[in-house]
Amino acid sequence: MSKTEENKTVTSCPDEGCAEKYLFAISWQPSFCQTMQYRPECISQTADRYDATNFTLHGLWPDRLDYCGVSYEDINDDKQREWDDLPPLNLDRETTSELAKVMPSKQSYLHRHEWIKHGTCDGRDEDTYYDIALDLLNEVNTSEVQDLFEANIGKRITQSQIETAFDNSFGEGAGESVKIRCKNGLISELQIKMRRPLVGEKLADVLVPTSGRSCDSVIVDAAGF
Repeated sequence: MSKTEENKTVTSCPDEGCAEKYLFAISWQPSFCQTMQYRPECISQTADRYDATNFTLHGLWPDRLDYCGVSYEDINDDKQREWDDLPPLNLDRETTSELAKVMPSKQSYLHRHEWIKHGTCDGRDEDTYYDIALDLLNEVNTSEVQDLFEANIGKRITQSQIETAFDNSFGEGAGESVKIRCKNGLISELQIKMRRPLVGEKLADVLVPTSGRSCDSVIVDAAGF
């Protein structure tokens, strides 16, 4: 890691201070679209699109912090879900392209909402913040965890199976970092507890045990309504 990267990741905390812990939320988009069929990202979803068989980016959330240094106007627009009125983000071409693939709700300006509410409390610039999240997501989507979900589309899988896939992919005990969220029996997202991730760090190196109840079994929804 370069000195510049180290400075970005360690010393650029907001006035509130950097959060020690984070929650990394990744969604199963077909389930989301069951109740959000009117959204452009759901209208356009197909069975062969990336988000039909891979997890998508919801957000990377610093623990117990939000809206750091954000104007009242932007907070109000965000809470009113007028996300298209939020300021555009300063993202490079590669990050913008990757987000379009792995964060379909970018079409509804989710990336602006996530930055305004959560990213502003990260202490790093927009592009670095999203690059870290994209790298973490890629690790999940190239692991046994993604294999498990894709192989069981339309079927039910258990909490134990999911935790075992995490253990096999990211080391013994990794499954203890995962909270499984569901709605109407369908998997909605995985929420992964971690310490503050630095640039270039691997998922296995930042995981910490989570708390709270998980869904004990879920159906892996297929694309389509």
